[in-house]
Amino acid sequence: MVGGYFEQELEYVLCMGPLVLAMWAMPTLHEAVTGQCSGGRQTLFSPAEMLQMHGRWMLNKPALQSGEWWRAVTHMFVHKDMDHLLQNLRGMLANGFVAFSEFGWQGPYGVFFCSGILAGLNTPGRAFQTEAQLEGSLPRVPDRLGPVAIPETARGWWDALRHRTAQASAPLVEARTEGCGASAGVSGLMGFGLGTFLYQLWEAESYGGRGSSRGDGRRRDARQRTAVESMASLLNLVQSAQFLAEEWRSMKGEAGLTGVDHVGHLTGFGVGFALALLSKAWWPQLSP
Repeated sequence: MVGGYFEQELEYVLCMGPLVLAMWAMPTLHEAVTGQCSGGRQTLFSPAEMLQMHGRWMLNKPALQSGEWWRAVTHMFVHKDMDHLLQNLRGMLANGFVAFSEFGWQGPYGVFFCSGILAGLNTPGRAFQTEAQLEGSLPRVPDRLGPVAIPETARGWWDALRHRTAQASAPLVEARTEGCGASAGVSGLMGFGLGTFLYQLWEAESYGGRGSSRGDGRRRDARQRTAVESMASLLNLVQSAQFLAEEWRSMKGEAGLTGVDHVGHLTGFGVGFALALLSKAWWPQLSP
């Protein structure tokens, strides 16, 4: 059984190889600017070519609205620097195994691209984040200045001014903002893992005390987990809770302007979570 488990892990790594290599073979924006690839690695395009092309690949609201739909895909292969690229590659490999174990190679590829594309198309969500972060970056009036209490009316007037300023500035900022990176797709894989884990907990609770029922033996076989798998699921649960709390706080503007597409992360996570629940609800009915 252990041998079979590691054989499946090896198949998973080989399955993800083409996607990993495709991302690895793209020069980062930092490399495009400096004109040199880190470590002398071979890339599909030279840094100079990447510098010319990246403007047509990155996520941008006016470009999407004008019909350049391909940016919802291509932006996932553009990264700021090597740290950004390596972080997403690690996250992709760490979170895609659940989807692979459920559906083979179609699982991680399908979840990754569906999550990343839908997150890229969520322009209303990014507009909300931009406005919230702009408002959050403007200072609030304190309750007191030394011994002097600030009237509530004055604080309310200032908060209204902050809100109107953010509303007026957000469209200008958003029109000049370009997004890149595969983190929304990685978030989708994380969400799929969490959705699958929670569904299995619910299913085990629902069917654990019952006798024979349709597909009961298949369910028991499918839920025979190794200690490694169980630990990975628990770690995914903790990681997901921390991730969602931090991303929600940042999206609401509590950390000011971060330069990160937190809405994209949350959207990708939600898409992956929904795909896990839908697959569990519908796939058994489609199976022979």
